[in-house]
Amino acid sequence: MLLLLGLKVATDEEKNKLIKKKKLTLSIETLYKGLPNEFITYINYTRSLKFDNRLDYVWLCCPPP
Repeated sequence: MLLLLGLKVATDEEKNKLIKKKKLTLSIETLYKGLPNEFITYINYTRSLKFDNRLDYVWLCCPPP
């Protein structure tokens, strides 16, 4: 992920915190730019699930347009 290259930090813990902060502030479209739209649809779907939800494999196979 080129957006995260060049981070200057003292420890791995600091680096991980900065990476997490950067990923949380970027839009899905920016974070996964250049990948197929289906991947972005999948990420948005999985992020919308609550902890105890189950994947809808039929929807994942053929999501609505």
